[in-house]
Amino acid sequence: MFYAHTRSLGAQSGVQQNPLQDDTEGLGTSAGDQVVSLVARFKRGRIDKPFKVTSGNLKKKLGAPESLRVSALNEAYVQLYEAVNSGAAQAVVMRLSASASVQNQYAVVTVSKDSGETSFAASAQVPTDDYLFYLKDLECFNDGIQLQLNAPKVVDNAGQAQPTKVITLRVCEPDGTVRYEVTGSLDVAAVDEYGNDYFIGSVIESITDTIQIHAADGAQIPVNADCYGRNTDGSDKFATTGSAPLVLFTEGGTAYTDADYDTAVNALERSPLDYGNCFTAGTEAISLISKLIAMNTRANRLIAVDVPGDLTPEAAQTFVNQLNVDTHYASFYWAPLKTTDPVNGGKAIIGTSGFQVGQRCARNANTNSYGLAPKNYPIAGAEWPLNRTGVEPLVDVDDPTMSDLANAKINPVLFESYDGGGKYVFRDSLTAAKVSTSYKKLISVADMSSSFDNDIAMYGNKIKQLPMDVAIDKMQKFLKTRIQAMLSSGWLVSSDNPNIGDKGGIYSVTRNAQRPADRMDVLTWCHYDGVARAIYTTQTLSQ
Repeated sequence: MFYAHTRSLGAQSGVQQNPLQDDTEGLGTSAGDQVVSLVARFKRGRIDKPFKVTSGNLKKKLGAPESLRVSALNEAYVQLYEAVNSGAAQAVVMRLSASASVQNQYAVVTVSKDSGETSFAASAQVPTDDYLFYLKDLECFNDGIQLQLNAPKVVDNAGQAQPTKVITLRVCEPDGTVRYEVTGSLDVAAVDEYGNDYFIGSVIESITDTIQIHAADGAQIPVNADCYGRNTDGSDKFATTGSAPLVLFTEGGTAYTDADYDTAVNALERSPLDYGNCFTAGTEAISLISKLIAMNTRANRLIAVDVPGDLTPEAAQTFVNQLNVDTHYASFYWAPLKTTDPVNGGKAIIGTSGFQVGQRCARNANTNSYGLAPKNYPIAGAEWPLNRTGVEPLVDVDDPTMSDLANAKINPVLFESYDGGGKYVFRDSLTAAKVSTSYKKLISVADMSSSFDNDIAMYGNKIKQLPMDVAIDKMQKFLKTRIQAMLSSGWLVSSDNPNIGDKGGIYSVTRNAQRPADRMDVLTWCHYDGVARAIYTTQTLSQ
């Protein structure tokens, strides 16, 4: 051997080189706070579990946008577009569906043994005989799909064409644009020259989990099939569904029930896809908003909630009050503005929760040397103006009404004057916590404290099952390092509490008195920096 050591030294003389031990690893920074989430109705997208969307695949994943004049539910598309184009790296989308009437059928492909004609049909039931294979598309296109099928010519030793089990399948957009193209066998036991699974269903599963294929026993393409071999010009002979898309998915309307909302919210909560901020994307469904707020409170995630912009200030307060929310994880935004629709054109009243969380993501991407983002800066005021065009205010809000909105925990999006000009901005940064003086009322404090809680939980999950003394030591080192980083990053400031003082935060990690063998108690006390919401100025004339 060219190396001098062994990994397992027995009775012989030698050197055993053990694996490298790493005592420097802490908790790596997560990009989850640059991801947003929502539950909404779209024209495309799987309905069984959440999926990710980016600015680059928005139309491919969710379909073409539709005007808000067609349906108010289309506002979700516009707000998601703003979120992923104003800072969110990704969005976790859970598509709403009406469970009582939704239907996702199978695409059944058959080839006539007599005529060789290939046919494609939609079937609500799994076929039992006289089929080649059937396919299920979990991306659930309202506008249908196209399928294209070809089988390469196979000849025997005498040069005679033979039936084949190998096919090339294209799953396409309604206009024929290829989504997936794979080549494989209709034989479930087939392997390629490297011994890898070559069944067509397995091949397509290696590139996407949204297409499922089942082939009939003994399925093969006859030599007289219209998809067999090549055309006279040398091009592959593809049988297709034709110019009319094959419609497999039926949305079944948009009359959603509480059970539908529960299904969607539960799927989002159970998903392993992480996100930092949720937004309601303009929905006015009180039940859905309430369930999303409750879920994100459990998840230790922030949620931005739209208050309909066509409401008067008094009606906006009523809208919020009926939710009966008391949590610092939620924040309400009311934008009584008509603006240019950035997706469909024309003017519309569009909520700002998507833009708000997108800006949070943009801020969170700007981390310092400690891996911490400037979350002590809320997305409010002159630094974060609304970047829409053609803005028309719908109401004129006076000072007493602004005070009423603040008492109702509503953050209005209105025009504000600054030196050098005015801007439409988020005028406040209040959470939905029903407090008047507590730091819980500030969104920036909610953002910083929830991030710290999440870091502690993730690190705790990492060190669990270690010996208790080892776990306590690691947690103490982690908290010391993280609190120092938060203090240096401006998250924490000096406190009048003598126990905290200039440290900004303190911690205690101990064995539990009643269960010292398996329970560790982690306590933290933090003094977060606040926000200059109210500024009082007085000038005195002096001689």
